[in-house]
Amino acid sequence: MFILGFGLVCDSRHDWRTEMKSVAKNLQRLSRWSLEVSMALAVLLAAVVAAGWVALQTLIFLTAF
Repeated sequence: MFILGFGLVCDSRHDWRTEMKSVAKNLQRLSRWSLEVSMALAVLLAAVVAAGWVALQTLIFLTAF
């Protein structure tokens, strides 16, 4: 007998608690990966903004003379 739930196909020999622990572990990994990617993108965005600010200030300085 097959039970379909939370995107998992489990037969009657598996315990649903084991499956839920597996789902929770996978979600925790995904959450950790998502946090790392978002932090990396935030650092990259900050670096791009800082480089743009420096370039703008340099352009203003060079056109002043």
